[in-house]
Amino acid sequence: DRLRGTWDVAVDGEVIESGKVPRIDVAPRASAIADLGYTRPSLAPGEQAVLTVRFALARDEPWAPKGHVVAWDQAILRERPAAGIEAVGPPGQRDARRVRAPRAGEPARAVPRVGFDRDRASGAVLLTTGNGKRPGIELAVDGATGSVLSLGYAGEELWVAAPSLDLWRAATDNDGMKLFLDDDAKEMWVGMRNKPLTRWLELGLDHLHRTPVGGAVERGARGTAVVESRAKLWGSDTSVVGTHHTRSVISPEGTIHFEEEVILPEQWADPPRVGVCFALPPGFEQLEWCGLGPVDTYPDRRSGALLGRWQSTVTGQYVPYLVPQEHGNHAGTRWFTISAGDARGSAVGVRVDADLSRGSTTPDGLSFSASHFSAADLFCCVDTTELVPHEETIVHVDLAQRGLGTGSCGPDTLPRYRIAAGTHRWRWSLRPYLVTG
Repeated sequence: DRLRGTWDVAVDGEVIESGKVPRIDVAPRASAIADLGYTRPSLAPGEQAVLTVRFALARDEPWAPKGHVVAWDQAILRERPAAGIEAVGPPGQRDARRVRAPRAGEPARAVPRVGFDRDRASGAVLLTTGNGKRPGIELAVDGATGSVLSLGYAGEELWVAAPSLDLWRAATDNDGMKLFLDDDAKEMWVGMRNKPLTRWLELGLDHLHRTPVGGAVERGARGTAVVESRAKLWGSDTSVVGTHHTRSVISPEGTIHFEEEVILPEQWADPPRVGVCFALPPGFEQLEWCGLGPVDTYPDRRSGALLGRWQSTVTGQYVPYLVPQEHGNHAGTRWFTISAGDARGSAVGVRVDADLSRGSTTPDGLSFSASHFSAADLFCCVDTTELVPHEETIVHVDLAQRGLGTGSCGPDTLPRYRIAAGTHRWRWSLRPYLVTG
């Protein structure tokens, strides 16, 4: 009698049906079946339907008002795999997709193609999309290394820093207390020599060196362009080398599909994260995502979050720990957008999608964070008052983050929440867009 139950069905975070849970007469520690009577939702490729049930107070109580939610649970009703990143073979390879031949007397259809302009003097290649009706992207890359030089859209430069591999995070107190580094007097108390942070710093994961070892820019199938880049990375020991290979497929409609492969040497097993980091220019502040929220989540701290569609700001993602450290990660993210507005009422944004296709290495989504502080900022400051936010927005898109554990006062994270050495592959996509209104 003290509780009232409600339910809703949402597709990718948008509620399409809702109702009340029928009255249930059930004894403590027993169970009962209730017919909610929802309609089986139909889904487009890449969509997910989630049932959420909540129980809230039916009347005011001394400790909480009427309507206060005391329990909730969710179940994934069904999900439909996305089409995924189109497989694009090397130039000249036959396209497996069937294309209808023009009928007699019918003009041949023009196939959209990515513009391809090579500057022989500088070696840069400019890849362009779009037409007079809608803006397109202008992606400049180094023709020899495949390194991204710039990304333009609707007359604006979008990348202050292009995506690059990142294995580092600003250590949490559970990773190791940075205030006690090299403090022998406190070593017996906190045991820093056995903490992950100490090992990460000894390996030099906080300042990886990288050098390109090859790349190419070529035309792909179905009007695409394909950019290949390879780099080797090393930390404190130059004989211990990791590799990063990115294959970027630029589609004629202006989406960049990234296929990442990272090989970690055995010495780098159990790093803080495996992902990429890029920076957007000042003004990219509005944030929306579909996945776990609204609180930040990690591999071993996600059961308290709800699947849904969430809105926030980049500034609002900051968590003011007394000692600055890692925060703001969102695990299990299907997609997210970050946008910027101007005085004319228009906005430019970027949308990032996880690969949710069948056989993907990220069937539950990626992890991401967006902040006005870099990992280096958070790690070098010892008090939150020392932090000075950047006007730019620093974005992490991760295949994996190490679990948080309870190492500051208890056991470390479990082995299943740690990142292994070896080969890691994942795919993600980025699409700039223009919002008016």
